[in-house]
Amino acid sequence: MIEVPPPALDLELRLIRYFIAVAEHGQFSRAAAALHIGQPSLSRQIRGLEHQLGVRLLERTPRGTRLSEAGEAFLPKAKALLRAADEAAAGGGAAGAPGPGGCKPKPAPQKKKQNSNKIKKEPTRQK
Repeated sequence: MIEVPPPALDLELRLIRYFIAVAEHGQFSRAAAALHIGQPSLSRQIRGLEHQLGVRLLERTPRGTRLSEAGEAFLPKAKALLRAADEAAAGGGAAGAPGPGGCKPKPAPQKKKQNSNKIKKEPTRQK
């Protein structure tokens, strides 16, 4: 029987940024304001990340939020992941290198020159 490896984790960098913001601000409301998103949405996103990882990253208290033991372990890895992603994106900016998503950027559209020799039509007047 062939063993099938478990599916790889498909983490979104956006969720990693959200987690780091909450960890650094210590409150969902402050992190949400800094990220320019709603607090309920941020809370749902973090719960989804915790569900995806299978661990509780944050302990919610009436006074704010603090990192759980798993959150303490995950935070430096999350920061390293974002740094690596930023470095990879910056390295992709070289001439001819693929951009984000492995695609070369499209060249900017050029304006078409209008032929000034054309006769301009004047609007017709209605009687």
